[in-house]
Amino acid sequence: MTDLRRRRAFTLVEVIVSLGISVTALTAITSMLIYSSRVMQSNLAQLHAGEASRRFYNSVAEAARTAMHIVVANDGLSVTLTQADNTVQSFTFVDEDSDLETIVNNRIFFDPDTSTGGDEESIVNGVTPGPLGWIFRPNTPRPLLDISFRIGDPSNNPASPSHVFTGPGTQGVDVTSQITPRNLHLWGG
Repeated sequence: MTDLRRRRAFTLVEVIVSLGISVTALTAITSMLIYSSRVMQSNLAQLHAGEASRRFYNSVAEAARTAMHIVVANDGLSVTLTQADNTVQSFTFVDEDSDLETIVNNRIFFDPDTSTGGDEESIVNGVTPGPLGWIFRPNTPRPLLDISFRIGDPSNNPASPSHVFTGPGTQGVDVTSQITPRNLHLWGG
């Protein structure tokens, strides 16, 4: 009987203290996991924006460098390129809901041959025009095609609907470039 009395169990105070320490540790671990998840979402948004800008630039550069005729729309939101074989290609910005803040609906479409119709493909999503409101602009007197737009959050407003798409903080890539056409015979814009 004396052996049973010498055996000690945890007291209520020890159990409460150990539970408090465990809950605090689990809360800290959960907070770190949530923060890591948000950072990873932001990094993935940046990575996708960078990949999309490279893909877009390569498509436009290839088409513009070989174009014989380039026409930029007056609003600066589309460009039409006529190739040596008379194939007409176009890059067009479309804002499906007419609200630049909802970037999920803002896209640049590429049509490799406007005469066939229905070939348009969205090559960049989450786009807003550059600070001056255009994406494409002819740069004269030298024949350069200026490009300026943003992929990602259009503003620093944390309440912006775009932050749902890109994650916390302002995420995005500003794309500004100039392309020199090699075979250009006629410049319009």
